Amino acid sequence: RMSRKFERTDSLKKYLQAGIAAAKNSTDPKLNKSQYSLSADMALQIDSDTARAISIKKQGMGPNWSDDRDKAFSFAKWCLERKINLDESEAIARKTVNLVYPGVYRARVLSTLAHILDARGKTDEAILTVEQAIEQNPDDPYYAKQLKRLTGETEE
Repeated sequence: RMSRKFERTDSLKKYLQAGIAAAKNSTDPKLNKSQYSLSADMALQIDSDTARAISIKKQGMGPNWSDDRDKAFSFAKWCLERKINLDESEAIARKTVNLVYPGVYRARVLSTLAHILDARGKTDEAILTVEQAIEQNPDDPYYAKQLKRLTGETEE
C-alpha cells in the first residue's frame, strides 16, 4: 500500500517475485494459493496490465467465486484498494450486501460499497449507503467518521 501511495511500485518487484516463488514451491495449500494474489499484483503494479491482474485474481479465487459472499467481498475490496475495476466491484458489493447477515457484517459490506461509490464519484449514493451501515451497526464510530468525511464535515 505504501508503495502505491508514494508511486514507488517498482520497488515491489523483487519482493513479489520472491513471494510468488515461495508460494509456488510451498506444500501449504493456503500459501500455494496466494501466488495468484501476488501474481495479480505483479501484473498490476510492475507490468501495468490491469486486465491481466483482474484475470489472474479471479482465476485464483476458484469457480463460482462470485456466489461466495466472502470471496466476492474480498474481490470487491481488492479492486477498491487498487482503485481498479470499480464498476464490477460495485456490482459485486451490491450483491454481497444481500448475502451477509444483518448487523456487523452487513455494515462492513455497506461501508465498502460506500467507499466504492465515492471512488466512482457517486457521493450522494455513498452517503445513503453509509447511513444504512450506521443503521446496521450504530455502535461503530468508524461509520460516523466515514459519513462526516463524505458530507464534508471533517476529514477521515
